[in-house]
Amino acid sequence: MVDMMIGPWQILNETNNREITLSDIRIHYLPPCRYGGRCRDLENKQHCREYLHPPICPYMTSSKDCELKDDHDHMLWFKHLMKCSHGAKCQLNENPTNLNQFEHSKINRDNRQYADMNREHSKFNRNISADDDKSMSTEYDVYNKNNHSVLQTCSFTPFHCRQHTLLSEATNIQTVSLDARNHCADFLHVCRFGRQCHDTSKSHLEKTIHIARDMCRYGDKCSKIHQEDHLNSFSHADIPDIRRLCVFPVYECRDLHKSEHIKRYRHSGNYDRSSIIQYGGLNKHINFVQNQRIMFDTILDYAQNLPSKAPLSISNSISKYIRGLLPVYQCSKEIFELILIHGHVMSHKRIDELQMPKFLIENIQRNKKIESIITQYKNQSLEDHIKDYIKAIVSNVYSKRTPQTKPTVTNTRTNYSQLSTMPIPDEDFNNTIRKEEKFLRDKLNPTDIDIIRRYTTEITEATLNLEINSNSIRKTSDEICDEDKYIYTILGPQLRRDYGDIVLVFKRQVMLHPDANFSIQSEASFLNGTTFNRRPWVTDSRTSNERIKQFQESKLHCSILGYESSAAAELIAAAGQHKKTIDVDLKSIINYLKGVDSDSLFEGHLPDLIPLDYIEEIYIPKNLFTSLSPAAQKSAKSIFHGSCYITNHEINLNSTPSRESRVLEKNRTEYQHYVMDKLNEKFVQNIGYASELRGTCITLPPSCFIEYVALPFTISQIYGQYLRNKKQDSISDEIYIYFQAMYGDVMITLSNERIGSVQSRRYIPCLMCYVADIPSTTSSDYQESISYLNYGDPFQHKSIMDKCLFVAHSNKFHRNCNVDDFLNYCLKLEKSTGQVTLSHAGPNSIYNYETISYKFTKSTLVLSDLNYIHVSAGSHQVPIRNMMVCFHQVPDLHPLFDRNFKPNCSSPSQQNRPSSARCQSAAAAKSTDDKSQPIFSKTKQFAGSLFAVDKEKLRPCPNSINCLEQTSNDHCQRYSHPCRFAELCRNQDKEPHLTHESHRVMPCVHDKSCKRLDDPVHRAAYRHTGLPDFLVPCRDQKACRNQTGEHRMKYSHGENIERIAAAEKPRKIAQASSLSSENYCEQQHNRHENHNEQIPCQYGSKCRDQTDSRHCSRYSHPSEHRQKSASSDQDRSRTPCHFGSACYNTSDPDHCSKYSHSDVQRRQLDTHIHSNKKT
Repeated sequence: MVDMMIGPWQILNETNNREITLSDIRIHYLPPCRYGGRCRDLENKQHCREYLHPPICPYMTSSKDCELKDDHDHMLWFKHLMKCSHGAKCQLNENPTNLNQFEHSKINRDNRQYADMNREHSKFNRNISADDDKSMSTEYDVYNKNNHSVLQTCSFTPFHCRQHTLLSEATNIQTVSLDARNHCADFLHVCRFGRQCHDTSKSHLEKTIHIARDMCRYGDKCSKIHQEDHLNSFSHADIPDIRRLCVFPVYECRDLHKSEHIKRYRHSGNYDRSSIIQYGGLNKHINFVQNQRIMFDTILDYAQNLPSKAPLSISNSISKYIRGLLPVYQCSKEIFELILIHGHVMSHKRIDELQMPKFLIENIQRNKKIESIITQYKNQSLEDHIKDYIKAIVSNVYSKRTPQTKPTVTNTRTNYSQLSTMPIPDEDFNNTIRKEEKFLRDKLNPTDIDIIRRYTTEITEATLNLEINSNSIRKTSDEICDEDKYIYTILGPQLRRDYGDIVLVFKRQVMLHPDANFSIQSEASFLNGTTFNRRPWVTDSRTSNERIKQFQESKLHCSILGYESSAAAELIAAAGQHKKTIDVDLKSIINYLKGVDSDSLFEGHLPDLIPLDYIEEIYIPKNLFTSLSPAAQKSAKSIFHGSCYITNHEINLNSTPSRESRVLEKNRTEYQHYVMDKLNEKFVQNIGYASELRGTCITLPPSCFIEYVALPFTISQIYGQYLRNKKQDSISDEIYIYFQAMYGDVMITLSNERIGSVQSRRYIPCLMCYVADIPSTTSSDYQESISYLNYGDPFQHKSIMDKCLFVAHSNKFHRNCNVDDFLNYCLKLEKSTGQVTLSHAGPNSIYNYETISYKFTKSTLVLSDLNYIHVSAGSHQVPIRNMMVCFHQVPDLHPLFDRNFKPNCSSPSQQNRPSSARCQSAAAAKSTDDKSQPIFSKTKQFAGSLFAVDKEKLRPCPNSINCLEQTSNDHCQRYSHPCRFAELCRNQDKEPHLTHESHRVMPCVHDKSCKRLDDPVHRAAYRHTGLPDFLVPCRDQKACRNQTGEHRMKYSHGENIERIAAAEKPRKIAQASSLSSENYCEQQHNRHENHNEQIPCQYGSKCRDQTDSRHCSRYSHPSEHRQKSASSDQDRSRTPCHFGSACYNTSDPDHCSKYSHSDVQRRQLDTHIHSNKKT
């Protein structure tokens, strides 16, 4: 009962006689901790002295566990103790730390009189005094003497084990609770430093697992240092593999943009906390993949008919510019105030429907504040009463406007003054309101009831007071084409002159919603025929219906791979049309976009109801903002904060022409140009920003798997696109569906036709993949619901779970995963065998290898017939992003690590630990990819005899990679050699005579198109996709007469790559036979400096490798680069520093006199020369 509350008193102590000591009454004497009962610093005394925390949950003294641990409010207002890992076997030796910090069974708590006996029992069993303070190593030694069994891995490591975090962060182990120390002694945990761990103590090596993730090949030049997935997949120097969890979630952390903070901490809630955009199936009749292909092929044909006949070339910068475009929406003052009060941006059709009570009530129920109250309680009866309460309030407001009639909720379009002719007194509505309020008072708190009443009244009155000129919100073509269901935007740096002066810029993920799309030019330009004059490569059909069809065929979707190429081809052709050329760069395209009218730009079509969370920024003139109502001004500032830009422009707000209005109209033009310049500046900046969003993105509403969202493409459409871009000999028979999701409780369903609503459903054979809720990370016992694979009716999830009707399942699918961030999943389908496998992808695949797999027979389910992909959520909303279909593994989503890594000074127990305790990627373990070519043509003749080789007894060959006897069986029985593929080798288990240490080098910018593939030095210094890092030494060496390119690309000829001096005695076998990138670069740099003269570079001043010190040490360049060469000459007189440009001692003269730091000193030399020129 200690730390519980009785009224205003806190229980400070409880004696054996059941007497308690109460605290004094103190109210708000400390600021409350913002995390309440979920605070992770409850054991931090300094933190508890500064902040007030809630009391212990009253259910802690009960014999049953607290049943409200899933209740967010309960967990916030009460703190809960972690369960003691020993449970009923815990030896209660009256340790106050153990008793007050951890929850024990009621039997133990009620038998405190046996504490002395437990103490003696503890002494007998463990041969130590229970009162003596022992160090961590002593506790581990005692445990190992008494327990010879193999230790199990903690289910919460490496991200969520609170006990291990307490122990690893403690400066004094004695301050750590006994239960935390015992837990770390009883279970294995992943070391947070991985391959970079420097702790060689015996206790650390015996109780931790070291997973050697691949080092980032870009080193300190890595441009993805801000991406969580990248930091969690690759190791970086001076950055722990498992960073600490920041106390602030990502949407509240003020240091999120500081690189030093990102290097130290990871964050929870790493997603945009945006609301739900309802799915309406607006794109179900559009084939975006076909539109994309036809559009691109049409431009190719157009380019061939031009006089220049130049091939179409799309630069990377143009593609990135198109991917960085954001939808821009314009509205008037009246529409903006309506948007603020409703909390949504609405389509023209939605705005018109607000005059009908039925749709107005639906809109009010979707208000973010009201919806959160309904979602919080998850009670259907309560939800019905709230809706009746809203209906009564809306009707009451209507009746006050027309007291003679009663408003009725109908589906017909009519004015509120003509809703009904039945006279009804106002008292009827008031009675209904009072009746519903009385019911709600017993279920809701007064604040929630006040929010519902206030928001409903304000929204209704604001809607009825709205006077909108229909011409200001309608397109001129609306009467011809029924497209009012979309929100129309411009996808580019341009504005429409007559569409309002308040500019809203949406976030990019809106364009990735299944209902979004964009057309090459505006709908109006198709209907009036102007698009065919601007785009002569498209033939005008001349009829309204056919033009509408052509408009539909011009639509693209941003979630489909390659959409930017088709859009770029259209832009290039349009920008170069005047000069009859397609040789157009990005600058020309930007000038074209800024110079044409808005109808010539991409037109974005967004879902008809978008919450304000999806608005990135707003522009509004100063005098227009001050003309808003005070409530609207306050609301705009509170919703958009620093993203609402009030410009210093005054525009004309009156429609009556005057001399002053003409001046203000000029200001309006200046305002629009100012906004367009800001938009273009933003889009250009987006070129350098690598977005983490790709594929389909949507936040699913809770529907208990009744509502299904279909992706805007089918598997057959994407497969057709794949076949057109692949050679026939590389066609894959596998389907990979990748997606990211948070929280779990999500269903991925594949079917041969589109799934309809539950009302119109019929049996459709489906493949169902259910991912369960993520497990709680605060409980002491790991408990997870079942994730499963099954086939059948997608609406039968509850029955499947109740009766366990699934064909394959797992209740530990998320074990050892990081559940604070988006989780990557991979659903793999092998069409030829019928095998379906659900596994983790991304960073979690390094630590979790659980898969759910089942092989379907063709009589049960034919995988090749599955075409449509649907997603649905269960009891809570689920954000999904990056959902895409591939037909080969995506390497970035299957990170690798060194399975043969052993930490320095590893103990025997660590070496002999079973492989099951070692984490390895499921994808990596099951990979069947082989090397692109065999190492030697003769290897197969003696490979079989090498399987008996003892790898530990092999000595590193003195000639290393240059050895000419690598095909000799006798030689390879005694010596090891570096593998030409280094750590990328796929046959490591079959090649005991080769070493596969990491070869960290930069990728070649030219990759396979590189002209220096026959240069062994270049091949070893830079990595090329699919090619080995090292060449085979030719037996003829320099006497070889074979000068063919194929031979030179495969064999080296006496270049002496990585020759190890005979006098140098390697300290470790692994180091002697490996080829680390740092050592290799230093050796090559020193080796080639023995030449008295440099070879003139054949590329001269146009050489792309002039900044490469290794290249410049061998080849000479024109005089403008001699200063840099001089810097290299100075470096040669000193020993290259092992740390290179990352060295911390570059400012130490003594250190720099002995060691060279080429990149650092070259920059210092350039700075010195520049300063002398100024002097």
